[in-house]
Amino acid sequence: MNLVFVGASTIAGQYLAGAVRTKGGSDVRRVVSGLADGTTSVAKTHGIARSRTDLAASAEPAVDAAQLTAAECEKPSATSLADGEPQ
Repeated sequence: MNLVFVGASTIAGQYLAGAVRTKGGSDVRRVVSGLADGTTSVAKTHGIARSRTDLAASAEPAVDAAQLTAAECEKPSATSLADGEPQ
């Protein structure tokens, strides 16, 4: 599954980018945020190929889903991939 992160937050960079990649065949294709500096920084630091400030311009066929990672959405259901698996 290929994702776009909507929001250049701590959750996106420090936790989710690595967790997505540990799940075989999954990757973060792009990070989108209204703050260009933050978006570029998260993308560069975590090896995300593309960053944008315009969500509509971020649509691409290779993206399967969007993950809301904006600061006001930082309420993770789990802090590790294992904790997020269905019981």
